[in-house]
Amino acid sequence: MNGETPTLLLVDDLPMVDISSLRELAAFSYRLHRHPVGLAVSASTGEDGADPAILATLSSDPSCHRLVMDGMTVGVVGEMLRTRLGAPDAPFVSAVHHVTGGIPMFVEQLVRAAETLRWRPTAEFVDEVGRFGSLSIASTLLNRVQTGPPGTEDMLRALSVLRTCDPELAAATSGLDHNAASDALRSLQERGIIRIRPCVAFAHQVVATSIYQGLSAHQRQDLHTRAAASLCDRAGSAREAGLHLLRTSGPVSSWALTALREAAHHARGDGDLTGASAFLERALPYTTDGDARADVLLETGTTLLLADPWAALSRLREAHASAESIEVRVRTASTLADALARTQCHDAALRALSEVDEPHGPSVTGPHAALLRARIALHALGTADPVDIDATMRWPPETAPGDEAVETPHALVVLSLVAAMDGAVEDALRQSRRAMELAPGSVADPSPHVLLGILPLVWADELDEAAGQLVTLPEVAGLPRYGGAEVTIRELRALLHLRRGDIAEAVSSSERAMGMSEGARSRGPFVYSWAILSEAALESDDLERAESVLADHSAVADSPDPWEAATFHLRRGHLRHQAGETESALTDLHRCGRLLASHRGGRCPGFLDWKPIAAEAHALHGHHGSALDLAEDALNDAHRWGTPRTLGTALRALGIARLLMGVADGTGEDPLEHAARVLEEANHRVELARSLLTLGWARRRQNRKSRAREHLRRALAIARACGARRIAVEAASELSASGARRNQSGLSGDLLTSSERRVARAAAAGMTNRAISQQLFVTQRTVELHLTSIYRKLGISGRSQIPTHEWE
Repeated sequence: MNGETPTLLLVDDLPMVDISSLRELAAFSYRLHRHPVGLAVSASTGEDGADPAILATLSSDPSCHRLVMDGMTVGVVGEMLRTRLGAPDAPFVSAVHHVTGGIPMFVEQLVRAAETLRWRPTAEFVDEVGRFGSLSIASTLLNRVQTGPPGTEDMLRALSVLRTCDPELAAATSGLDHNAASDALRSLQERGIIRIRPCVAFAHQVVATSIYQGLSAHQRQDLHTRAAASLCDRAGSAREAGLHLLRTSGPVSSWALTALREAAHHARGDGDLTGASAFLERALPYTTDGDARADVLLETGTTLLLADPWAALSRLREAHASAESIEVRVRTASTLADALARTQCHDAALRALSEVDEPHGPSVTGPHAALLRARIALHALGTADPVDIDATMRWPPETAPGDEAVETPHALVVLSLVAAMDGAVEDALRQSRRAMELAPGSVADPSPHVLLGILPLVWADELDEAAGQLVTLPEVAGLPRYGGAEVTIRELRALLHLRRGDIAEAVSSSERAMGMSEGARSRGPFVYSWAILSEAALESDDLERAESVLADHSAVADSPDPWEAATFHLRRGHLRHQAGETESALTDLHRCGRLLASHRGGRCPGFLDWKPIAAEAHALHGHHGSALDLAEDALNDAHRWGTPRTLGTALRALGIARLLMGVADGTGEDPLEHAARVLEEANHRVELARSLLTLGWARRRQNRKSRAREHLRRALAIARACGARRIAVEAASELSASGARRNQSGLSGDLLTSSERRVARAAAAGMTNRAISQQLFVTQRTVELHLTSIYRKLGISGRSQIPTHEWE
């Protein structure tokens, strides 16, 4: 090379050059500045070659420019393929880029293979690219790392299984000792194949995929098993260990079975029903012991229960058939009965429970008998002809109430719910409190159902005590703070906020409960986040939101759970009553009453108190006789139940019925005054505000406007403090009607929601409902709801009376 002709000297893969040639190249490089000659060399990061000192000298020369190359783009890969193979199809280009990651060395190797094998660059050869490309890349890398420290190949294979990990796990999976693993990792890092920070991982995932696909079945089995075994010794890694075991085949050892069940537990808690089922199904074929197999089948059935109740029944029946000990038979029967009850097979549920003890007679005693009979009693409430609760709970017959045989938290929780639904509030409270006392350290079944023992406290207006238990019970009872338990905690918290009059918090808590994965929910009876949210939205005067929530859960109207169906009809009936749709409201409310009456739930007004709402609806619709009968029934129920909230709402309904009927008993305190006094003493803020509003409305009708304004101002203040916007706007409207000045009543456009203001503006401008719905992109039904609310808030009877100046 001489003269004046510019020349470029290219040297590929410099570390592979022999020592003699490398020395000659180094000597030549010192004379380059005298001639029009350029030297370009390529080297993989971390590869020192025959003489690291010479390479270091070359790279440190002041005239040397170092370039770090990224993978080629799809477009560049396409041009390379076009030059070598002819015009390629887009799928072929994408496949080559995906397999190689755009790394030039891998692309070149694949192109050479295509030329040798005579592939055409068309879509029909895409699969060949995938199969051959990965194997080729794996072979190339393994050949290149052979020059590294001993064990580097083993580490590379282990990392292809782990993908991301810490150095300790990489060492354990590869089978290398600490020093050998450190040397191998350092070598791979220096070559640019992996990175160490923040965790060990491949620099290009395409490399990991290629190495993994090149593993034999035996290598994969061995490496995944090692990884799982190492992870099992780490806290919080059960699910990751389970994922590795899913990649193995054949029999699994006892530690692996334990790991799979633990992984399923965490997956179910996170709402991943598919993952949980996969873990359990992997363990099931190799669990042969009767009770152990029953436990795995029970977990599988429980996991499937939320997603596919009928498939769950099959697994649960198999679990029950496999169970050998009385303890496991009771547990499998209880779960099977729950599943049967969900599909509305209450009689079959009772048979599944009853048949457990019949072959064994008095041998089913103590805590097992307590749990079994308690579950029978609970499911009996779901039948049209319930069994004798007292006789059911005394099993064996000589067992007396309060005996140690029934002193288990789960059984006592069920007993407290049964007593509450049967109207025995004192028994319900006693058993609930006893269950809470026994819960720490002794919960045999740490499921969200234990939390339901708090419900009788809520229904009996013991709200402070219930709030305290909700804070402490999940931790002392050993309940996991995720999955079904967490959903139940949030639902109970939302219910407490609603009863206490914290409307905004009730909305927030119920939204969070609904937002959790449905799969994470271990659904128990009596408390439903969607129902709490719809009621809270109604109290906050968001009728559109309340109706939307109920529409999303309309299938619940025919739920096999009678209490869930009754809850739906009560909430929809209340919404329709507030929207002025009295006939349809009464249909829902009486449907709720029939469901409760046929399942004994009608004896617990603390749970679903439908009669006062129905009485008010009848009274306002002119059905005075029906209103009075229902109000008196509600008052009798309230006296039996004995709590301030139910007594106050019943008295209010009775006062409305008598006022509109034009009768008074003249024998004592006005029911409306009595209702307000009872609710004020118990500090039931929302119901107190509602009763004060009713009192103000009544006194205005009696032309006692000064007294009316006094009650209405208090109602307005309390409602605003609670966030009960609906009561607030009605109180403001009544204040205006009673003669209060505008600034005293608070009546203005600000009392309407933003959606209502838009509808009011359009209606005041003379637009029809259809035109409004088209302009605002809502249904005509929504427009009608908004107008009904606007008329009520403004105290007007039609759109012609909507003041135009309010919306400017």
